[in-house]
Amino acid sequence: MLGRTEEQRKHEYLYWPWAIRVGKWKLHPRGKDRYALFDLENDIGEKHDVAAQHPELVARYGRYFQEGKQPLK
Repeated sequence: MLGRTEEQRKHEYLYWPWAIRVGKWKLHPRGKDRYALFDLENDIGEKHDVAAQHPELVARYGRYFQEGKQPLK
């Protein structure tokens, strides 16, 4: 807003109670230890759940929900 983008702190992810956004990926909880993952670069409408093809991302991003919505360091 002030034109000093180099001073703006970069966030690892965006969090909402219903989703987490990390770069092009968006993860939605679907029950206990179950998630849906969407590639927003190729599927902006979130029609194709690709969680089965990217279990490492689901595990990594799912921890944000499991650990009390705090960023992992």
